[in-house]
Amino acid sequence: MEKLDIFFELLSDQRQHSLSEIAEKLGIPIENLKKVVQFFAREKILLYNEDEGTIKLSSEWSFLARIGNRSA
Repeated sequence: MEKLDIFFELLSDQRQHSLSEIAEKLGIPIENLKKVVQFFAREKILLYNEDEGTIKLSSEWSFLARIGNRSA
């Protein structure tokens, strides 16, 4: 499974997740994850709380998690 699929699968529960948790599960540096998260947040795909270091999949884009689950 690709890292992006895993990323959206982790967010599929529609709950907030810490960047450190997601980076650890993906096996990537947190700084790399922040760049991806910032892009997705600008596009309104993710809700990113930079102060708390948490992310959540936007409800309008929740179908991405279902697509990731089908590719498994």
